[in-house]
Amino acid sequence: MRNRIAATVLGVALVGVPAVAQAKDENQKGKAGYEEAIQHGLQYGNYEPYEKRYLRLYDRFADEFGVADAGRNIVIFGEETKDGVRDASRERVEESSAYFETSLNPPAPAETAVATGTTATTTYSGAASSTVQCESGGDYAANTGNGYFGGYQFDSGTWDAYGDSAYAEASDAPPAAQDAAAASVPYDAWPSCP
Repeated sequence: MRNRIAATVLGVALVGVPAVAQAKDENQKGKAGYEEAIQHGLQYGNYEPYEKRYLRLYDRFADEFGVADAGRNIVIFGEETKDGVRDASRERVEESSAYFETSLNPPAPAETAVATGTTATTTYSGAASSTVQCESGGDYAANTGNGYFGGYQFDSGTWDAYGDSAYAEASDAPPAAQDAAAASVPYDAWPSCP
């Protein structure tokens, strides 16, 4: 039912958008309508956090690579099958989110072990470690009850949008997942830190 309502809203939104705005080039065809539908869905839709994450990633992916490459929005319009259209499963939505995330943020270099005498320590990129040091004193598992979690002190909304949905909060995620989420935030979320 939710998908039918969203499709109706999109249809109404597309009628109100001039054709020139809908198709500046073939790869961006329908972009304005998709963006309106996504924003409306995020603001008024009754979506689960993993579905909201998909919508945000879909919007970023469509902006970066074009609507044609993003394909059908399976949260708003459902998934096409040989038997017709059905709501996309959580697994399918999360799989698509992971694809968008990987495409938008190619994997960072793997953690490296650095030998120091007889022990080894794990190091992370300089920018990440200085921000984590500034935000949480270097503690990726930080959860002080202030509503911010992990090394970067993500709030729940930011983690839902950019973090790995396999982890409820950033403090539950491994350092590499937190670093990847921080790298995907498209604005300076830590202006007070170096």
